[in-house]
Amino acid sequence: MEILFELLGQLVLEILVQGVFELGGRGIVAIFRKGSATNVWLAIGGYLLMGAISGAITVWAFPMHLLASPRMQLLNLAITPILLGFIFEAMGRWRSNHDKPRYSVDRFSYGFTFALTMGLIRFFFAA
Repeated sequence: MEILFELLGQLVLEILVQGVFELGGRGIVAIFRKGSATNVWLAIGGYLLMGAISGAITVWAFPMHLLASPRMQLLNLAITPILLGFIFEAMGRWRSNHDKPRYSVDRFSYGFTFALTMGLIRFFFAA
Protein backbone atom coordinates (compact mmCIF):
# COMPACT_ATOMS: atom_id res chain seq x y z
CA MET A 1 0.00 0.00 0.00
CA GLU A 2 2.90 2.32 0.79
CA ILE A 3 4.31 1.73 -2.69
CA LEU A 4 1.00 2.81 -4.22
CA PHE A 5 0.98 6.09 -2.26
CA GLU A 6 4.63 6.63 -3.14
CA LEU A 7 3.97 6.08 -6.84
CA LEU A 8 0.88 8.32 -6.86
CA GLY A 9 2.72 11.07 -4.96
CA GLN A 10 5.66 10.95 -7.37
CA LEU A 11 3.35 10.89 -10.37
CA VAL A 12 1.35 13.90 -9.19
CA LEU A 13 4.52 15.82 -8.30
CA GLU A 14 6.14 15.03 -11.67
CA ILE A 15 3.03 16.13 -13.56
CA LEU A 16 2.80 19.35 -11.58
CA VAL A 17 6.49 20.25 -11.89
CA GLN A 18 6.69 19.37 -15.58
CA GLY A 19 3.39 21.10 -16.23
CA VAL A 20 4.61 24.31 -14.59
CA PHE A 21 7.81 24.28 -16.62
CA GLU A 22 5.92 23.51 -19.79
CA LEU A 23 3.42 26.29 -19.19
CA GLY A 24 6.32 28.66 -18.52
CA GLY A 25 7.76 27.62 -21.86
CA ARG A 26 4.71 28.97 -23.67
CA GLY A 27 6.38 32.37 -23.75
CA ILE A 28 9.38 30.82 -25.47
CA VAL A 29 7.12 29.07 -27.97
CA ALA A 30 6.64 32.36 -29.80
CA ILE A 31 10.30 32.14 -30.85
CA PHE A 32 9.59 28.89 -32.71
CA ARG A 33 6.59 30.23 -34.61
CA LYS A 34 7.01 31.62 -38.10
CA GLY A 35 3.68 33.06 -39.06
CA SER A 36 1.14 30.26 -38.94
CA ALA A 37 3.58 27.42 -39.64
CA THR A 38 6.05 26.11 -37.10
CA ASN A 39 9.48 24.86 -38.05
CA VAL A 40 9.09 21.34 -36.66
CA TRP A 41 12.77 20.50 -36.24
CA LEU A 42 13.53 23.79 -34.53
CA ALA A 43 10.56 23.28 -32.21
CA ILE A 44 11.64 19.72 -31.34
CA GLY A 45 15.16 20.95 -30.61
CA GLY A 46 13.73 23.72 -28.47
CA TYR A 47 11.56 21.35 -26.45
CA LEU A 48 14.49 18.97 -26.00
CA LEU A 49 16.62 21.87 -24.77
CA MET A 50 13.88 23.23 -22.48
CA GLY A 51 13.28 19.73 -21.08
CA ALA A 52 16.98 19.25 -20.39
CA ILE A 53 17.28 22.64 -18.69
CA SER A 54 14.13 22.04 -16.66
CA GLY A 55 15.38 18.60 -15.66
CA ALA A 56 18.71 20.05 -14.55
CA ILE A 57 16.95 22.73 -12.49
CA THR A 58 14.76 20.15 -10.77
CA VAL A 59 17.75 17.90 -10.03
CA TRP A 60 19.47 20.90 -8.50
CA ALA A 61 16.38 21.84 -6.46
CA PHE A 62 15.37 18.25 -5.56
CA PRO A 63 18.54 16.13 -5.78
CA MET A 64 16.95 12.94 -4.45
CA HIS A 65 14.48 10.63 -6.17
CA LEU A 66 11.13 10.70 -4.44
CA LEU A 67 10.62 7.05 -5.36
CA ALA A 68 13.11 4.73 -3.71
CA SER A 69 12.48 1.76 -5.97
CA PRO A 70 14.25 1.81 -9.36
CA ARG A 71 11.30 -0.11 -10.84
CA MET A 72 8.89 2.60 -9.70
CA GLN A 73 11.21 5.29 -11.08
CA LEU A 74 11.19 3.53 -14.44
CA LEU A 75 7.42 3.14 -14.35
CA ASN A 76 7.10 6.85 -13.57
CA LEU A 77 9.42 7.66 -16.49
CA ALA A 78 7.15 5.65 -18.79
CA ILE A 79 3.81 7.00 -17.55
CA THR A 80 4.37 10.70 -16.81
CA PRO A 81 5.37 11.90 -20.32
CA ILE A 82 2.39 10.10 -21.85
CA LEU A 83 -0.03 11.62 -19.34
CA LEU A 84 1.43 15.09 -19.74
CA GLY A 85 1.27 14.76 -23.53
CA PHE A 86 -2.43 13.91 -23.30
CA ILE A 87 -3.08 16.77 -20.86
CA PHE A 88 -1.51 19.33 -23.18
CA GLU A 89 -3.29 17.86 -26.20
CA ALA A 90 -6.57 18.27 -24.31
CA MET A 91 -5.64 21.86 -23.48
CA GLY A 92 -4.95 22.51 -27.16
CA ARG A 93 -8.31 21.08 -28.16
CA TRP A 94 -10.02 23.20 -25.53
CA ARG A 95 -8.23 26.31 -26.86
CA SER A 96 -9.28 25.45 -30.43
CA ASN A 97 -12.89 24.94 -29.38
CA HIS A 98 -12.91 28.33 -27.65
CA ASP A 99 -11.46 30.24 -30.63
CA LYS A 100 -8.08 30.81 -29.00
CA PRO A 101 -4.74 30.33 -30.72
CA ARG A 102 -3.26 26.85 -30.38
CA TYR A 103 0.45 26.74 -29.59
CA SER A 104 2.78 23.96 -30.64
CA VAL A 105 3.10 22.86 -27.02
CA ASP A 106 -0.62 22.08 -27.19
CA ARG A 107 0.14 18.97 -29.19
CA PHE A 108 0.83 15.54 -27.74
CA SER A 109 4.20 15.07 -29.44
CA TYR A 110 5.77 18.30 -28.20
CA GLY A 111 4.48 17.91 -24.65
CA PHE A 112 5.66 14.30 -24.62
CA THR A 113 9.11 15.29 -25.93
CA PHE A 114 9.53 17.95 -23.26
CA ALA A 115 8.33 15.72 -20.40
CA LEU A 116 10.38 12.71 -21.52
CA THR A 117 13.58 14.76 -21.76
CA MET A 118 13.00 16.30 -18.34
CA GLY A 119 12.19 12.89 -16.87
CA LEU A 120 15.30 11.29 -18.39
CA ILE A 121 17.53 13.98 -16.89
CA ARG A 122 15.94 13.38 -13.48
CA PHE A 123 16.12 9.60 -13.87
CA PHE A 124 19.84 9.53 -14.67
CA PHE A 125 21.17 12.42 -12.59
CA ALA A 126 19.11 12.50 -9.38
CA ALA A 127 20.75 10.65 -6.52
